[in-house]
Amino acid sequence: MSPNTIELERTLLKLEHMASTSRGSLEISLIERFKNTLKNVHSLEIAQDKDIYSWWDMLNRDFKTLNENYQDYISTFYSPKTEQMLKTTEFLLFKENFIRYLRTFVKGLQLNGSEIREIFSEINDDLIKDLMKTVVDYEKNNISLDKEYDSIYELDVNYGDI
Repeated sequence: MSPNTIELERTLLKLEHMASTSRGSLEISLIERFKNTLKNVHSLEIAQDKDIYSWWDMLNRDFKTLNENYQDYISTFYSPKTEQMLKTTEFLLFKENFIRYLRTFVKGLQLNGSEIREIFSEINDDLIKDLMKTVVDYEKNNISLDKEYDSIYELDVNYGDI
């Protein structure tokens, strides 16, 4: 199976289960987990390659989950069910709960956002380059089955140049 076929199959499975699963959230615990994972960046200077790869993988998964959850949560406001509810008296109760939920999220975001910004400001470019090189080398030597694995391309992708 090609990587494209596998990704297409995953997408179809996500679509099948979309209706039956919760439609995202704005949980501050996801931001806290991302922050706590990011905090470990300086301990990686002496870590083994597999630990650096695991850290990078976890950081990416946390970021992706956070991004998908907020998008899914926002998309629920465009559903026919929500539009119908906005026209009823149910909306008043919903509005109060929604405002409380958003306030809690924004407070948590403000608290954690400044810490995340500070952590990023303390990370120098050389450390980032070293970590990305380690991640790509580990992936090439231990995970990838692709004989045509393009380390330079993967390094550019992981470093954010592409």
